[in-house]
Amino acid sequence: IEKVIMQKKTEVETPIEEQTELQTEAQIEGQPEISIEEPVEGGIQDIEVLQKLVNTLGHKVKDAEDEVLRSRAEMDNVRKRSARDIQNAYKYSIEKFTKELLPVLDSLEKALEVQSDDALVLNMKTGVEMTFNMFVGIVQKFGLELIDPLGDKFDPQKHEAMAMQPNPELENNTVMTVFQKGYVLNDRVIRPARVVIVKN
Repeated sequence: IEKVIMQKKTEVETPIEEQTELQTEAQIEGQPEISIEEPVEGGIQDIEVLQKLVNTLGHKVKDAEDEVLRSRAEMDNVRKRSARDIQNAYKYSIEKFTKELLPVLDSLEKALEVQSDDALVLNMKTGVEMTFNMFVGIVQKFGLELIDPLGDKFDPQKHEAMAMQPNPELENNTVMTVFQKGYVLNDRVIRPARVVIVKN
């Protein structure tokens, strides 16, 4: 009886906060202690999910970087193509006009082939020669060059073979006759030279 009275007395004198702590300790007494260093099962799953998310985002970032690099390369190619097209448009803008002038050059050149001892004809030939040289000088300033391949090796990029003839004094594929001279405008052939080549 005295023990019961003392226990009741103790409960009355013990503050409520201490009673709560004692009850809590009594409730968890006998349960294993949980170490903060030991991962909880749910926490491990969360870490795995986060790791997968990090890997996925890493791949997306890498793909985005590759896409940016490809876009930059494509833009650089577009810029270079545009600059090349502008340059070619400037260089070859007079190509059509120049082609229309070629028959005039051919006619002047044919006039210079006339042979005569007549003074009037010689004077006219001199005037035609001066006109021809002036004309050629002007078109050369715009990149026009003459193709006169007599004695050269046949070049299919610059020459057009009209016929083949044997000639033991020359090697095969040598230009032995030029029917019509060709012209190049800024490294572009606008008319190939028409020639006869050797075929032994």
